[in-house]
Amino acid sequence: MRLALWLGHHEDTTQLRSMLEPSPHEVLERPDLRPGGIQPCFDLAVMDLRSHEYWAKLIHACREAEAPRFLPVLLLVHPSDLFPASRHLGCTADELVLTPIRRLELRIRIESLLRGRAMSLELERLHAARTEQALAEVRALRDLEQLRTQFISSVSHELRTPLTTIMGFAELLTDGLAGPLAPEAKDFVQEIRRAGERITHLVDELLDDARVQAGTFQIHPEPIAPVARIQALAGSLDPQLLAKGLKLDLDLSPACPNITADPRRVDQVLLNLLSNAIRHSPPGGRISVKARPCVPGLRVEVTDQGPGIAPQDQNLLFQRYRQIGGRSTGGTGLGLAIARAIVQAHGGEIGVSSAPGHGATFWFTLPGEAHEVQAA
Repeated sequence: MRLALWLGHHEDTTQLRSMLEPSPHEVLERPDLRPGGIQPCFDLAVMDLRSHEYWAKLIHACREAEAPRFLPVLLLVHPSDLFPASRHLGCTADELVLTPIRRLELRIRIESLLRGRAMSLELERLHAARTEQALAEVRALRDLEQLRTQFISSVSHELRTPLTTIMGFAELLTDGLAGPLAPEAKDFVQEIRRAGERITHLVDELLDDARVQAGTFQIHPEPIAPVARIQALAGSLDPQLLAKGLKLDLDLSPACPNITADPRRVDQVLLNLLSNAIRHSPPGGRISVKARPCVPGLRVEVTDQGPGIAPQDQNLLFQRYRQIGGRSTGGTGLGLAIARAIVQAHGGEIGVSSAPGHGATFWFTLPGEAHEVQAA
């Protein structure tokens, strides 16, 4: 540690140095305080009141530059100057020692202030080390996430070729192009097709998620009539609704404006919300779809009569690979996360309103206009 002395007379400096001997610390006499160095040339300043008042501005600048590190200043004060000197405590001074100086008191005060300085430097070192460790962990996690995304994208692409082959041959068998099938064989082929469709849907979700994470997810807007699209999509779900004895109520305002959006992606969001509603509604229940104009465009709500969602779980629904309690679907856990990415890419919002035991209402908004974008 380095002690810097600023005293009015050389005799005072000589006397003070003798009182500090022997000392493990380097003692400097009146080092240059003017700006120019990155760090101060001392760890503790010992000053008399006259020198302190002369150098006060530069001492204050040094302490400000060192913050939050502790750069202590010790004032040697005659009892008659105690009141004016005390005004500097906490600003440009930390301790006062009254003259005539007692050697033991001086050494104790100096060692105490230097310990404070050493502790502040050690805390800074630990903080820097932990910050670097945290940054290294963040970089490692980012690299791992990128590797995971690349792996999923690669595997998903590789799955497409055999899936296409399976689905193609299943269609040939269904159409009887390979000869007539027994009724039981037809049922088996239908199961193959349904399983292939489920796998295709999972692969599509994985690819969409990989595109979102890579920043290559795109939408291609065009003018669409949302009421007609909702009606058409609802009609395509009749077999699923019939299988569970569910009723689907459409409440579509004729005032709903035509919007500019990616029709395939809007269908994807609607299909995800409706499929979830069907999955979680009890047999014989009702599902409603409501569409209304809003500022700045369209608001769509899908309400089910399922078990509901606790408030603390609602934000988790839109996170990747998260499935909540009774709403676990057995899928990838990406459907709602991708729906959110699609809606946000259009400049809209998506959310849920629910309470345990009272079903859930998933909603999203789309602006009237959207531009072709690439989601980051």
